[in-house]
Amino acid sequence: QVNVFGFGADSRGNWHHYWENNRYAGEFRKTGVHDADFEARIIDMLAKSSKIEVFRGN
Repeated sequence: QVNVFGFGADSRGNWHHYWENNRYAGEFRKTGVHDADFEARIIDMLAKSSKIEVFRGN
């Protein structure tokens, strides 16, 4: 069993860890260096298939 904590998009759609206070977190989305949309789809797919359980931050 794997539990994943703290991943998700903020109110502006920027994907980062909820504990990060990083004003540049959305830069990965803009540059394509880190494909946050692909990562979100994979995490969602794994959660829906009960491979992981995601606990989203506030």
